[in-house]
Parts: sequence; C-alpha cells; structure tokens
Amino acid sequence: MSNGSGVSVLMELARLLRPTALAWVKPSRSTCPSPQRRIIRSQVLHDLQRLSQDTKRFSDLNVELVHKKINLAYESLAWEHERYSIAKLSALTLSHHESPFGLDRTSILDRDIDLAVLERNTQVLAETLACTMYTQEGSNCMGPDQTEMTRPNREHLAHWTAEMPAQPRGTPLLTGEKNPFVMKLFKSLDKLVMKTRKVVAKRDKRDPEFTFYDQHNATMNSYKVKPAVFDLVLTVAIGSYLGLCTCC
Repeated sequence: MSNGSGVSVLMELARLLRPTALAWVKPSRSTCPSPQRRIIRSQVLHDLQRLSQDTKRFSDLNVELVHKKINLAYESLAWEHERYSIAKLSALTLSHHESPFGLDRTSILDRDIDLAVLERNTQVLAETLACTMYTQEGSNCMGPDQTEMTRPNREHLAHWTAEMPAQPRGTPLLTGEKNPFVMKLFKSLDKLVMKTRKVVAKRDKRDPEFTFYDQHNATMNSYKVKPAVFDLVLTVAIGSYLGLCTCC
C-alpha cells in the first residue's frame, strides 16, 4: 500500500516473532517440499479465519478468502503474490480491498492510517503465525499469555507509519544500490532476523520492456522569452515598411 501500512506491519511482526520464529522459518523455507508449503499456507488461512471468529475479542473482524485467476494477457499483475504463484511458489496477499481494481486502492484516495485498527490487525497476524508455527489450536495458542507475547508496540507502528509516507517510494527511486531509505530498511530488518540480503529484481521475459530513471534531484531551467504576439506585430511592421518602400 502506498501509505506504508504493509511495511509497518512486516517490521513489527519481525520484531514480535524474532525470539521464536527463526528456528521455524528457515527449515520450512529451505527443506519443505512444494506440497508441504501449500499445507502451511492453508494452515495460515485456517488459523486466520478461526481467529477472526473469536467474537469476544474481535467482534468487528471478518476474514474472507477470495480466489482470483491470473490473467497472463495483462502486462501488469493485480496482486503482489501473483508473481510468486506464477513461479509455483505458494503465496497470498492480505488486504482490506476485495478487488484490486477499486478506486480506493489508488494512492490519491488513500485514507489516514488508524493506528488502533493497524495494531489490532498486526496482533491477529502475529497470533495466526504463532498458531501455525506451533501447530496449536484454540486456547493453546490464543489466550491471555499468548496475547501479551504478540501484542504490538503502538510506538513502533507509529514510527514506521510516519516514516513511510514521508519518503519518495516510486520504483525508479528505489533502484539505486545505496538508496538511503532502502539502506535504513535493510539495517532495521537485519537487527531482527538472522539473514537479510538485498535482491535486485530482474525483468521477467514475460514482462514488457521498461526503463527506470533513478535521478532523485534534477535541475530545471526556465527561460523567459517574448510572446508570439510580439513576433506577429514585428512581422507586420517589417512587412508594412517593406511595402511602403516598394511603393515609393
């Protein structure tokens, strides 16, 4: 999202799950076969839907699963996870938008972030991932003790939600190797996870040709010139003078 809420949630989840998630994430990504990855993804969705049905804690939360076919004829993909799905990697996108083509998904119509809602959603995701990692159900992974462990820090969320919109984050502006904003994200994430590295995205052969211009600052020159009316008047004056000279 252009308001940066997704990155804010990601950074907070990395901080919350840092003590326990590292030993689980690395083997699951490197050793699990493809069917096992699909089972893990399905378990995450199952836990997320089950947690949303806890009406005592989240009375206004509703989780729906939307299946969408990938149209390879389009030059651009609607959701971020579709690129991974094409490569046969299990992925999903969490969004409060039911359709990727809604007008409220564009940056010009973005609303201000409600920190209370963002904090609640972050906690739901943290508890869902904890239930999936520990293969627990019900009160074994969702209770007062677990809720306290997965409670987000609103100050951290507020920091990132204020930092993200303040930075120019257009794709051409983030392609530089030493982009200060990318370096800040890299260093912050490197403190929370075991292995962090930057990967330069390469154009897929199915993607159309594109060119990035990564210049942050540019000098614009403006010149004050005489209007076209002056040239017209000058032309009439010269023509009249030459006509008089010819007649005489």
